[in-house]
Formats: sequence, C-alpha cells, structure tokens
Amino acid sequence: MTHLRTALGLSACVILSGCFLMSEVPRFDDGQSVTLLGPETTTFASYDLDGADWKVSETPMITVTPKGGHYLLHDPTGSGTTQDDPILHFVELDYSHWLMQLTAAESANETWAYYSVATWDGQDLLVQPIACDDLRDRPGVADLVTFDENDCTLRPPATGAAPDFPPVLWQDLPPATTKLVLQP
Repeated sequence: MTHLRTALGLSACVILSGCFLMSEVPRFDDGQSVTLLGPETTTFASYDLDGADWKVSETPMITVTPKGGHYLLHDPTGSGTTQDDPILHFVELDYSHWLMQLTAAESANETWAYYSVATWDGQDLLVQPIACDDLRDRPGVADLVTFDENDCTLRPPATGAAPDFPPVLWQDLPPATTKLVLQP
C-alpha cells in the first residue's frame, strides 16, 4: 500500500473500502496519455477539502516525475526508492477535463487502477475521485461498471475495441475534493 493514494485525495479509508471507480487492469497506457503537468520533475503541495476549507493533506508534498507518457508519484518524505511508486496517466476527456488513472500495486501479483477527473490551470490541479455512489443510478452505467456492495469496477472494453471513458462516467460529478498546488 502506498502513501500516495492518500496524497492524491483518494482518502485511504475510502479507497480501502472500495468506494471509488477502479479496474482490475489499467485501461490506458502511454499511447493514450499525455504529460499534462510538463516534462520536468515537479513538486506539489497537497490539500483536501474539509467543509469549505482546504486543509493540508496527510501527505503534504508529492513529487511527480515524468517517464514516457506517464508520471511516477513519490512522497518525498517517505522511502528514497521509487520502485513501488504509483503510475499516473492523464487522458484528455474534453478541452478542460482530464481523466487521471492511478495504477498501484496492491501486492506482488495484483495491480489495480483508480480513476479521478482533474482540471489543470498550470498552477493548481483539482482532483475529483469518481465515487461509486455518484455512478450507481446513472442511466447506461450498468453496462460499463459492475457494482458489488460499495465497490464499483470498470468492465473491460470489448475484445479489439479501443479503450474509452464515456461521459456518463465523469460528467456532472461533485466539486473537486483534492487540490495539488505547484511549488516553486
């Protein structure tokens, strides 16, 4: 389990209970992803929404290192190794929204991908995890997502079909709950 899931606003207690959209295998790779945050290693301060106020996250700083078409996320206060750091892909959804696919190893044999929607203004990355409760009653979602109590898992695309992420999965979500602020 990494510290960075918490740092990205995927609150550990909620992620561990499986309340956010996930998939058993990553849906997107470097071919569909862009380095939205730029080509240099960058540090962000991390904040979580608490009522109407932004409060410093449990993991207050995150280092983002580009590698090909994705980023490695690292807690600079944690281990010096980046070997088990989660992988972050950004996939364009429309002119102002980006899908964030965070891929993290749960164990030596198991990797899961978690999904959020983000907006980026060059300084702040606002992140809204896609909560199962926000999807459950939407028309057409049952064909795309499997619900099991509090869990929701994205179904794999049909054989030979290109991966996609239909608007019903990400439009009209509640406001962002995590803010990453670019540090000088």
